[in-house]
Amino acid sequence: MKKTFAVSATVFAVLLLLLCGCQTTDTAITVDGTLDVMSVGGYTISGEAYQYWVLPYRYDYENTYGTDFWNTANGKELGSEILNYVNNAIINRYALLSLADEMAFQLGEMEVSDLKAGYEAEKAQYGDSFAAYLEDNYLHEVIYYQIVYLEDARIDAFWDYLYNESDLFTVSEQETEEYAEQQAYCGVRQIMIRNDAGEDAAENLETADNLLTRLKNGEDFQTLMAEFSESTGQAVSPEGWTLSLNDENYADYFLEALSALNPGEISEVIPYEDDWQSWYLIIQRTLPDMDTVAYDLKTSKINAYLENYKETLSIRYCDVFDAIQIDDVVWTDE
Repeated sequence: MKKTFAVSATVFAVLLLLLCGCQTTDTAITVDGTLDVMSVGGYTISGEAYQYWVLPYRYDYENTYGTDFWNTANGKELGSEILNYVNNAIINRYALLSLADEMAFQLGEMEVSDLKAGYEAEKAQYGDSFAAYLEDNYLHEVIYYQIVYLEDARIDAFWDYLYNESDLFTVSEQETEEYAEQQAYCGVRQIMIRNDAGEDAAENLETADNLLTRLKNGEDFQTLMAEFSESTGQAVSPEGWTLSLNDENYADYFLEALSALNPGEISEVIPYEDDWQSWYLIIQRTLPDMDTVAYDLKTSKINAYLENYKETLSIRYCDVFDAIQIDDVVWTDE
């Protein structure tokens, strides 16, 4: 990836002052509407747009830990991680839009007209409080329409085009089957029983044990899952879901239990605890949904293509980019 820097006028001024025998003082960085933070391809990310990406993180932590948090060692480290995450997300976003430009993919006139009408309707709905709504979300009006309406809609439409219409990323049935085997895909269903501490703890374990006995006696897993599972995601995935056993987003104990099963088999009762609650799990391994595998394979192809494409883009940063701290990003209403 190309990383180029403009000649720093500030550094040049400092050298002149030193040659004249003058002293200088450090100047604080303010990321506002007067500063263009970076550019990706033909897209320039202004300070006001950068506020939209960074400030929700900044103020969320400040509301919890106070404004001095960023001066602590933990705050400095976290602030740096947040900025790195935001910067990479911005690069990925505008690399995708640059690719859309290169492929001459644009929203249709009717689509743009509908977006504009939706935007005006939202403004009318908020009335005099629209400006306050924008400020609450760290948005300037022009930035809001450009990013939230036009760019987001174009990105969604372009992704749909890449997945469903472009000939660049087709996947065959054989490729999908090979990918499923390489990445160890499988299906999974789970029954989750809440494991509350206190007087109900023994009753909860008894419920899980009774369900396991009924399953071993031949009762249908999906039927019992629909009736007894307390998972909030059950309504979203009533049939279960497909995953890769190589997916590190899942806990080791879960992947290990699933790996030990053959399709159709069920686990024993598994105690599980996250940051909010404790559960008893019973899982069933199933065959993977091949449409999901094909989608993931196509996603990996698109992402690999985008990574290579980013290497061809010119990505430029402002002179003070490497010195920006998260608390340099401030809200400005001008």
